[in-house]
Amino acid sequence: MIASYNAEQTARIILASATCIATPTLLYVAYARWQRDVRDRLSTWRNGMAIAAMAIIAILWIFQSVQWILLTTNHDLSFYVSKAWMEFVLFLPTYFAYGALPLTLALKRSPRLFAVLAWVSLQLFYGSFVYV
Repeated sequence: MIASYNAEQTARIILASATCIATPTLLYVAYARWQRDVRDRLSTWRNGMAIAAMAIIAILWIFQSVQWILLTTNHDLSFYVSKAWMEFVLFLPTYFAYGALPLTLALKRSPRLFAVLAWVSLQLFYGSFVYV
């Protein structure tokens, strides 16, 4: 066993794996239920806010998943993009993810619950890569 490999790293990998799978699954369920049950009853602006929230969560999940794949394969991310862009990508949750939570509240009933759970899962996915 590698000496630097400990229980905290194991927990982070398990958390990252679980939330990487859970986020798009919850987002898909929220979208499907919104489209089937609630979409016709909501006003245009609420539907727009719902689509924006789900799009923000999906895009941030894609960014983090690609970043995780590149880091897992030992790629130097600064080779592909500049340092300023890397700083921007690392702070994406600060800029956009927190704005997605109020947008998810535009949904009603079960799609709201699944969208909020997808948001929480996304935060845990990002948090599993933050080292204190």
